[in-house]
Amino acid sequence: MADRIETLLIAERDYCRNVSHELRSPLARLSFAAELARTAPDRDAAFRRVRKEVSRLNELIGALLEVTRNEGDPSTRTSTSFALDELLREVVEDCRLEMRIATAAFCC
Repeated sequence: MADRIETLLIAERDYCRNVSHELRSPLARLSFAAELARTAPDRDAAFRRVRKEVSRLNELIGALLEVTRNEGDPSTRTSTSFALDELLREVVEDCRLEMRIATAAFCC
């Protein structure tokens, strides 16, 4: 029983560390998007980016809450499929936007 408790405590600590990492990444992107919105030549695109990052963060928090609930009751688990090519297109477009804005900020 002591081994099981130790395993659970280690798993909980790892989970908290992973959640912290997963939340920091979108928060960093959101901070960057907010700064871009303040300084970008195309403010509409920058504000769309901020809204997109807020939406992503909201989805991530929802997913984390669902994982926590599902760990308590495995019968509530669901799976969701997604299009990897669409996700990659979004990531590439985000990088292009960041590159254009960063390039404009440094060269002028």
